[in-house]
Amino acid sequence: METKAKFVLCDRETAAPVKRAISRLPWKVQLLSIGDVVADATSVEEMMNNDDGSQCPQDLVIDPKEDVLSVPNTSGSTGYPKGAMHTHFNLICFLANMGGPKKIDKSEVQVDALLTMMGNFSVGSLMHTSMACLFGYTVITISKFNKYSYMGYIMKY
Repeated sequence: METKAKFVLCDRETAAPVKRAISRLPWKVQLLSIGDVVADATSVEEMMNNDDGSQCPQDLVIDPKEDVLSVPNTSGSTGYPKGAMHTHFNLICFLANMGGPKKIDKSEVQVDALLTMMGNFSVGSLMHTSMACLFGYTVITISKFNKYSYMGYIMKY
């Protein structure tokens, strides 16, 4: 309720509880879906495929130390979960501490893939995805833990 969200992203598996939560809010919320078709939701894939890019500025000037790049959620360990603003500079400093930026030499890459169960809402996800782009490995995210399929993921990836 604190964020007054204007849109919510779901998939077919999470659509029903998300729709119930939206129906209880006193303001309008746009439902977006990713992956499978979800009734009454706008498909993110369809929006991307139909976007002509006309709303994106050609020569965008930013202030890396002030302009926000990402607002991932905190875990709520010290209170309610909240968005934590990270600037472009924050991400570059993180990547520099991890050995980047540098020209990628595939012989130096020690892994082909990283298997994680980290939610796509946390700063860890942003960091792992950025590291994968920098060092050329793949990130595989498992949306929820299932003891019967987990070893299958390990063997596959």
